[in-house]
Amino acid sequence: MDVYSASGDVKLLDAWTEELAGKIVVLADVTTGSQDIAPVPTDTNFPPVGVHAHIMHTLLTEGFIHPFSWWEMLLVEGLLLGLVLYPTLRYSPLKFALCTGIIALGYILAVGTIPDKQLGPQPHPTADDAHP
Repeated sequence: MDVYSASGDVKLLDAWTEELAGKIVVLADVTTGSQDIAPVPTDTNFPPVGVHAHIMHTLLTEGFIHPFSWWEMLLVEGLLLGLVLYPTLRYSPLKFALCTGIIALGYILAVGTIPDKQLGPQPHPTADDAHP
């Protein structure tokens, strides 16, 4: 069932009106062959309406990325300083380069596993969120 086909049917239009009452609706042409596509970091052909929907979701749920507090940053930077300073003083340049690479890889993996506490409230999807 789509809104366009419901425009000629009063009962169907009433059903849509009831279904969408109090909700925000984003309309766009996402049919095959649509030229309204753009690259995003995770997909080369993504409809911009999807970007707009994500932006609205972020604004409405206040799911903004918040920076670390000063003491959290101090802890992270102190840990990194210690991890880099130790091999600098202890090992030859080749071993130091290897240790620094391992530390960088470990840092990247650690950052990827940080819990979403830095993100705002994230509502869980419900059956009402997915409408055909």
